[in-house]
Amino acid sequence: MGISKHEYFYASNGTVLKNKDDLLKFFKSVDEKTLHSHVNSEKNDFANWTTHVLKNETLGKKLKKLHSSTEMIAAMEEVHKRKERRRTDKKSIIQQLIGAITGDD
Repeated sequence: MGISKHEYFYASNGTVLKNKDDLLKFFKSVDEKTLHSHVNSEKNDFANWTTHVLKNETLGKKLKKLHSSTEMIAAMEEVHKRKERRRTDKKSIIQQLIGAITGDD
């Protein structure tokens, strides 16, 4: 599911973010001045955008607590790995059920 153009994140350095992949790339290359224009003691624009626009509350909550691009990269990678593990676990369970039903276990 994509988001509409008016929901894109327009960073203060001119970078336009459309999804989580763009956000991760941004964190990997952003300078401190740009980052801190969006993340400071008063706000965390990335956490808000992730939660309300990308509809990823888990990641948004993690980002809200962080203040450096290194921490944010690690959080995004952790959430991604956790999601992949759940996907793998579900696939394994489904394969086991199919095997039990068909007698191929």
